[in-house]
This record gives sequence, structure tokens and C-alpha cells, in this order.
Amino acid sequence: MKFPERAVKACVAAMKASSISPRLVNNVLRYDSVDVSPIETFLFHKNQIIRNFAVQIIGEKGDPTRLIDAAKQEEDSQVLQNIFIQLSKTKSKIEELVGQLESKDEVVKNEAIRMFRKAGRSDCLFSLLFDDDEEVVQRIRGYLENAEPNSE
Repeated sequence: MKFPERAVKACVAAMKASSISPRLVNNVLRYDSVDVSPIETFLFHKNQIIRNFAVQIIGEKGDPTRLIDAAKQEEDSQVLQNIFIQLSKTKSKIEELVGQLESKDEVVKNEAIRMFRKAGRSDCLFSLLFDDDEEVVQRIRGYLENAEPNSE
């Protein structure tokens, strides 16, 4: 068994035992080529900490479409924010998450906006031109007029 496989195996074992640590996660992330598919199931784990670590690993080394599936089911705003951060690095089917822009949680809504902008998908923000909050409408108008992703 090669080192990347060992790192993933150790990470999976720790996640199953609910004893994951940043060190184990970093051991997986250090490899350029690593199959992290065994970690995908932990995107739906009952423990929020484990889900956050799984999001980080899948976001950096795995299939980002799995994060889209997780975002559709995630109820924890912190995990959802982390998913959006990871997805902002990709353009992979994020338009499926436009519904997140309707979140009542302002932090989640703002992270969703940031995700679309960083991914160069300001076009997905169009529905917010009809938001009840005039400040949001003005922000979105500015984003759509400039249509350039930038950091906030």
C-alpha cells in the first residue's frame, strides 16, 4: 500500500471512530494524486466536525459534484459555508445551488453570493435583483454590471 492510500485509510478509520484531527486531514491533502472517494460518505455524517473535514478533503482533492449533493442536504450553516468556499474554486454545476440565495440565514446567503462571484458565475445572482432588501439589490446590480469575480 502506497503512502497516499495509507493516509486516506487512516483518515477514514479516524472518521469512523469520530476521532479525526487536522494532522490526519493534512496527511491526505499533502499528496498531489490521491483517491479520496472513500471519504465521500462522510459528507453526510451526523457529526458536523467530520462533515467539515470531509468537505475540505473532497473540495481540494475529490469530485466537487459530491459537494453539490451535500449542499442540497446540509442544514448546518458552518458546514454549508465551507462547502461554498470549496465550490467557489470550481465552476462545476454550482448553478444547481441558486436556491441557496433565498436562505433566511444572512451568512449562508452572503457565502452563496461570494461562491458564485469567485467562480465567475455572477449570472446566477440575477434572482437577487428582486430581493426585498434594497441594499442586496444594489450590491447585485454592481456585481452584474462589473461581471468580474473579485474577493470581498
